[in-house]
Amino acid sequence: MFKQIHIKNFLSCQDVVIDNMGSMTVLIGRNGSGKTNILKTIWWITNIISPQPIKTSREENTEIDLLLELDNTQYYYKLKILPNSTQDFLNEKLAVQIASDKWKTLFHRQQDTIKIKNNTDEIKVGSAMPSLSALIALLPQESTLRKPISSIVNFLQTVRYYPIDETQLPREATTLFTHSNYVNWLNKSQNQFDVNSSVIMRLLHLSLERQEEFEEIKTLVGQEGLDIIKDIKVDTITHPPEMSDKSNVFYHILFQPSHSSERLHYHNLSFGTRRLLRIIVSVIYDKSAVLLLEQPEDGIHIGLLHKIIPLLKSYSDQGQFILASHSPEVLNRLEPQEIRLVTMENSITSLRSLDKVDIATAHQFIREQGTLSDFIETIQED
Repeated sequence: MFKQIHIKNFLSCQDVVIDNMGSMTVLIGRNGSGKTNILKTIWWITNIISPQPIKTSREENTEIDLLLELDNTQYYYKLKILPNSTQDFLNEKLAVQIASDKWKTLFHRQQDTIKIKNNTDEIKVGSAMPSLSALIALLPQESTLRKPISSIVNFLQTVRYYPIDETQLPREATTLFTHSNYVNWLNKSQNQFDVNSSVIMRLLHLSLERQEEFEEIKTLVGQEGLDIIKDIKVDTITHPPEMSDKSNVFYHILFQPSHSSERLHYHNLSFGTRRLLRIIVSVIYDKSAVLLLEQPEDGIHIGLLHKIIPLLKSYSDQGQFILASHSPEVLNRLEPQEIRLVTMENSITSLRSLDKVDIATAHQFIREQGTLSDFIETIQED
């Protein structure tokens, strides 16, 4: 998981540090404070595993420092982007912790030259091409550097960003899918992750090939969980029945909302129900190492907000959640140490954690006076 992220000069983040990160970190702030920019920066940094050149539109140097904990080992990665009139140049460093106060540099890179620790050879790469993907391609199989780099690459490959704007999502208006529709989607999704991937197709795949997880989703949205959908019915239709291949196989998926006898297609569900279903399907299906989730409260009834945060926390052993919110109902289901206060002044985003005094005072305030959101209001006013 991410333990610390330090951002310099990217979007509105001039000097932002998110430290002491655990399984749940929630960015709290008013609209326009820069919460989305922080999430987008974390998502953007996953480009370091891409073989494509990295570029920024800024004139000053951009720096990103990551502290990662993977398989009980801590890694420190630093990226510095030096803009140039013709192309950007990269400086990079990767180190591993070998004692509580001691780090070992695995490689460092200056512009187009990568130097590996205890190796006199130099590796030349494109000046804006990230080192990790280049090293995976160029290092011999017996290199001891392959394992830590592979761990970092595998982790960053499963960082997912889930925006809130449903206008960018598939319409999902189709009510009947052919088997060839399903196979084409499955082949595409296995080759390339798409955060906007069809909820219907993912549910279909689970019902056909990952039945246990399909039943898990039904339980989570059913009466014992969020109580928004009583049943999800997947029908397989064969027409005409005498054909031996699957070109005559069709799939039909219907949802029965809670407290209703009517079965609906996905696009006929309410916005809040679709949003909750998309969140739950993403958690179960995508198996993300890190979920970057914007405003889970949007379109969701206040009564359900008291359930969604505990539900996400119940899956924190499987992945790390970094959320952005401005909802008091979300905030009141958090621990004070999980909160990061985000503000903006003069177009510059700032972030701070609650210190030990703040946390102790917050617990006392909750016991004696009110809610965590009330306490946050008091320190924001100060």
